[in-house]
Amino acid sequence: MADLDLFLSIAEIAGVFLGFAALVSIVNRSTGEKKENLKFSLTNMVFLSLLVVAGSLFPIVLIHYEFAARLVWGVSAGALFLLNGVIFFYLSGFASGWKKAHANAPIISYTAWCLEPLFQIPLVICMLGFFEEYFLAMYMTSLVAILLQTALILANVVVTVVSEEDV
Repeated sequence: MADLDLFLSIAEIAGVFLGFAALVSIVNRSTGEKKENLKFSLTNMVFLSLLVVAGSLFPIVLIHYEFAARLVWGVSAGALFLLNGVIFFYLSGFASGWKKAHANAPIISYTAWCLEPLFQIPLVICMLGFFEEYFLAMYMTSLVAILLQTALILANVVVTVVSEEDV
């Protein structure tokens, strides 16, 4: 399958986000409310990056076991959907983080939330087995939506760090 390289490339992109988030967390010397916002955003970035990495690798593993395409995409979509839910509920423990991240950069926050249907709807379609000829495209759409959300969170981190340095 020629698209295996594409999945590996997506995982590499997410790995870059993960590495950047780790670097920023080490370099960060913020205090107060900005530190809490950065902590939440970096945690969110790390988890979403891991989600993209895992989501990129699920189909590769299943394809190599030579499962039927419907099973590969249905199981991969279900696992990705489930992991996203686990991450969301874990991050809900940082409820004030959602509010602060939104207050710090509302346009970025709204844009990230608007991408959520682009992530979830294709996964549900794959899990239900509709439009089998578009499973790959729908799954890829979901991964790209998560990647864009991660990039927007990175933008929020940069806005927070830059606004702190200007003070």
